[in-house]
Amino acid sequence: MRRHAVIVIYTFPPMGGPGVQRAVKFGKYLPESGWNLTFVTVKDVVYHAYDPTLVRALPPDIEVVRTDSADPLRIAYLLRKLRGRLTNRERVDPHVKVSADSPAKAQILRLYRTLQSWVFVVDPQVLWIPFAVAAGVRAVRARNSAVVVAMPQPRSTALAGYLISLFTGRPLVLDMRDPWTQDPYYRMPTALHRKVNEWLESRVIRYASELVVISDSMRQAFIDRYPELADRVTVITNGFDSEDFVGAPQAPKDGRFDIVYTGSLYNHHAPVFRVFCAGLRTLLRRRPELATRVRLRLVGRIERDIDELLTEENVRHLTDITGYVSHTEAIGFTKAADLLLLMIKSDLDEKRDVITIPGKFFEYMASRRPILYLGPQCEASKILQRTGQGNAVALDPEEVAREIERNIDERVTDRIDHTVIDTYERRNQAGRMASILDRAYEIQLSRQAKTTNALG
Repeated sequence: MRRHAVIVIYTFPPMGGPGVQRAVKFGKYLPESGWNLTFVTVKDVVYHAYDPTLVRALPPDIEVVRTDSADPLRIAYLLRKLRGRLTNRERVDPHVKVSADSPAKAQILRLYRTLQSWVFVVDPQVLWIPFAVAAGVRAVRARNSAVVVAMPQPRSTALAGYLISLFTGRPLVLDMRDPWTQDPYYRMPTALHRKVNEWLESRVIRYASELVVISDSMRQAFIDRYPELADRVTVITNGFDSEDFVGAPQAPKDGRFDIVYTGSLYNHHAPVFRVFCAGLRTLLRRRPELATRVRLRLVGRIERDIDELLTEENVRHLTDITGYVSHTEAIGFTKAADLLLLMIKSDLDEKRDVITIPGKFFEYMASRRPILYLGPQCEASKILQRTGQGNAVALDPEEVAREIERNIDERVTDRIDHTVIDTYERRNQAGRMASILDRAYEIQLSRQAKTTNALG
């Protein structure tokens, strides 16, 4: 028997970026496990990355309901369209090749982020909630949906899912790609902001029938905070789709040793990235003959501080910056890498902070290439040890230089365990999500039956 679920998500194709991949792959593979889907998302907005190719990964019978919104990204899109600067998505370069932000733009972005953290207690997308809830309730009722799924980010998506579930009586499954109040990157400006967010988080998390998280550390953090929910919290990591790798042509090679980083590089990456650049510079000083053999490829958008850092560390001449590219092209660069660079914020403490694993990590794994990991000891480093693709490297330029040199001089790929890598296929993850949706629905049916019997 096929069932239907309404999935509420703000970031959805043609928006690009790693956060969109999880929803797309659930959309691709959940129907294989008996779930028909309707995605409720926002109409066109001004966003930092677009990848229309992701839409083609969805089965043709997947329904997508796009709503209006009053949030700043939607308003900005409408204003640009009104002024004639943006007519339709097809005329926008889908790869959005962007250089580092100009100083003026970087300053404006910093000011905007500060203002929005003060003005919008949760996030600016709270102004999408009324539109999302109205569309979600209509979709549930029209298709007699069994379950409501909310996929935050942004966090306000969890509130939209909560309200749709409340108004329709359908169970709520939360798929948390990032934590909420325990997110080390989410800095609230005042104690009042924190108190309101903690109250909202508590209400939504305790209400949800099932909570899905992407790492063991996230699961433990939620259980520590809400111990009564231990049996409702399940880990489904991100993963990779091997079909993406079959269809992605490898980026051109010219004999150089390519160190590749895919994804955006934000200002908060700067401290760890500086250590990496210093390590690369240390190696080249020791072995100058490598200067013509080594290339750093940054495949994605970089912020101003990163561009300046490359110059300060004297590695800008070794670096190719592509700007944002499609997911297929990014995989092509991953396949062509001799060494993949993975970074997680250096001042995180596994005992105190929720350390999430970047989505790109699993596609790095799927490439079967060696990985240079800079960051705290956490689940990512443990998985790398199991696959044999690398180890956590101390944040020290000399250690980084030695690890790069080892990968240049040795055949590290001979020690990779492919059977461990294969367990992270997206199809497997979708199958696990289907089991959670089944459980949420069956528990709801059981509760309704008990209520009926009690009344009868």
